[in-house]
This record gives sequence, structure tokens and C-alpha cells, in this order.
Amino acid sequence: MEPKNVGTCKDKIQRYYYDPTWMMCLAFVYTGCGGNGNLFKTKSECERSCLPLDGSTCLGPNKPQKIIKNGMDCDSIVCPKGYKCARGAFLFECCHETDYNNLNQAYDAKCPDGSDSGGIFTFYFQPIIGKTCDDLICEDKKKCVQINKDFAKCCGGKNK
Repeated sequence: MEPKNVGTCKDKIQRYYYDPTWMMCLAFVYTGCGGNGNLFKTKSECERSCLPLDGSTCLGPNKPQKIIKNGMDCDSIVCPKGYKCARGAFLFECCHETDYNNLNQAYDAKCPDGSDSGGIFTFYFQPIIGKTCDDLICEDKKKCVQINKDFAKCCGGKNK
């Protein structure tokens, strides 16, 4: 997959690209012309085109580790130090704790200050996240916040 390419013009348009390190689609600001094949109008279009059907439950740069002690649920499964149990569609995996926590913080409907995340409502609320504030165009009354070392999102006020 080609890297994110913002293009060569001066517009500011919210678009999405597939990030192979995180194995997910993230927002970025596209300038309106140029770019490459890793450019999608919507997150769902990006996901349909890029996400593997049999992908790992654990997203991020650190690979999952082997379960130390199996169990029926995450409460009874033991993972290596620094890893945490996560349940996927068909299996449990031991995900890197920092990656897992940073991603969950990014996808939370609330921001660290307690305000609502900016996002889109489809069948459920999905925050729009990027790697940095340079990747996001926030709606009125929301401002971009770098919520952790890996992700930024728009925060402020209440969602309708």
C-alpha cells in the first residue's frame, strides 16, 4: 500500500488512508489534487478496500504475543507482562497494552477533558481520528487535541 499523500493543491478536504502500521484507516487533510491510490472519500470506503477479513484483533505497531494461560474469557486468560487480553470476532489475543489503551482512548466517544469527540454517526458513533492535529478538520466549536502519542481527535461541546 502506498503511503499517505496529501496532494499538491491548497484545498483542505477531510479524507482517509490506510495506515499499514496500525492496520486501520485514519483521517488526513487532502489538498484537492494529486495524491495516490491510498486516498478514500470515506472511512468505510477505505475499510472495504483495505482491511483484511481475517485481521488481528490487536492493532498497532507491536505484534500480539502468545497467551500464557488459556481460558474461556479475558478474565481467566493470562498474557505476558505489558500485554492485555482482547476478544476478537473468533479468538482472544494478547495485545500490546500501550497500543490497546491508546487506540481505545482514540475511539472513546468522550475526550480526556470529558467533552464529546467529533465524529460521524452511521449505525453507531465513530470518532474521526488521525495521527496528529494536522490530519484533522474539526467542526465548529470543536478543537483538535493530541490525546496520546499515537492519535489526535476533535474535542469539545456535546454531540447532537
